[in-house]
Amino acid sequence: MHPSLPPAGSSSNGSPVSNGSSVGLSPAQDHSRPQTLRATWHNYYEPGVYMITLCTEGRRPLFGQLVSDGAGSASVSLSPLGKELERVMQGLSRRYAEVEFSRWIIMPDHLHAVVQIHQKMDRHLGEVVRRLKYESTVAYLRILDQAEGGLHRIEGSRPSKRERERRRWWSADEPQTTGGSEGKSGGRGSEREETTGGSLGMERGREETTGESQGMERGREGEEIFVQRLWQDNYHDRVLTEYGQLTKMLNYVADNPRRAWIKRQHPRLFYDKWTVNWPLPVELARALYREARSLGEIKDLESCLVVDRSSDEVHTSLRFRAMGNYFLVSESTLVPVRVSRRATPAEIAALIASLDDRCSKEGAVVITPCVSRGEQQVVNSLLAAGHRVIRLQHEAMSALYAPAGNHLTYVANGQLLLLAPWPDQPLSQHSNKGRFELLNAICRILSSA
Repeated sequence: MHPSLPPAGSSSNGSPVSNGSSVGLSPAQDHSRPQTLRATWHNYYEPGVYMITLCTEGRRPLFGQLVSDGAGSASVSLSPLGKELERVMQGLSRRYAEVEFSRWIIMPDHLHAVVQIHQKMDRHLGEVVRRLKYESTVAYLRILDQAEGGLHRIEGSRPSKRERERRRWWSADEPQTTGGSEGKSGGRGSEREETTGGSLGMERGREETTGESQGMERGREGEEIFVQRLWQDNYHDRVLTEYGQLTKMLNYVADNPRRAWIKRQHPRLFYDKWTVNWPLPVELARALYREARSLGEIKDLESCLVVDRSSDEVHTSLRFRAMGNYFLVSESTLVPVRVSRRATPAEIAALIASLDDRCSKEGAVVITPCVSRGEQQVVNSLLAAGHRVIRLQHEAMSALYAPAGNHLTYVANGQLLLLAPWPDQPLSQHSNKGRFELLNAICRILSSA
């Protein structure tokens, strides 16, 4: 046994390891972490910029419908609940002076918002999110009351004081007059008496009915109906600390309907991630292990290096979570690309021209972690020219993950393969130089395998 290799099975997730020349593919397990995780290195009371995401329970499309204009763009037609959520967002901006919602987008089953905290708060960012959830849930239950009648409550929730008073009022033996309904019928707050028509004005409309119909409506209103909650537990946040992240997130939010439409056209590609086991000769695995040890990244490598000793021979492979054109891993010519941060524009332009020529003549595929700006420029230029790229990314690939910017279009076109070596990491993972060096080492080793 070589001392530099981890024990058998220490990093395997149960996926089959390919013993041949092809890459083993298996349906991805759900490696997504609960949305309770926060960035442990960040103080959420201090000024900062965040990208927050909230999803409906069960990903139900309660806020509207995605529509396309047929010309490559899309938008969301908001439902009454979606319009109420929009009103809640506007109210939060006025309620919290230190909090600015720079941009948000209400999708059919989730909400994205870029939040900027301008000064230190006496409350956690989570308190603002909880207020958002509370007010939108109140609107959710109110709309259900008006549309279906009855008193709707969240399953497992404790009734509020107003709901308990309303329940006693509806179940009273003696008939109640409409004049005494003031202050009692507002089962979810006084805003019910302030509504002026439409679906939110049903309480006022009932006051004009006859005594017989009032009794029928009261019987219906008195019924308690339990419904599924509006939001999933907690929320996901991403702390924006790097140069250019704010601009990218603002563009991402604005482009979300179009991206969602593309994902809807290719559901098999974007919603079914795969676990890829890339076979690696034992000698190369040992070399990679030694390099990871010199970088202090043994633990990170062990989380993606799979060692199979089930047979007489030892088989090693690298485990990734994948999205995109899986057949690119079978290409014979992989070209690792690493661009120094000190590279001049002329040097980058020369590298792009050289790679463009090689990709055109040899059908080569570029493989890179796409860390530096130079690497990003190279990748974007090659993809725009129609060439193919494999990107090893530092970010986790959760069940809801989708690539940013035009990369989503390139994935849909089959030009791009995204590989995540650390699918089990927390989503709010801080960058570190050692990991980037290890990603470059993995690219170099894979290209020589």
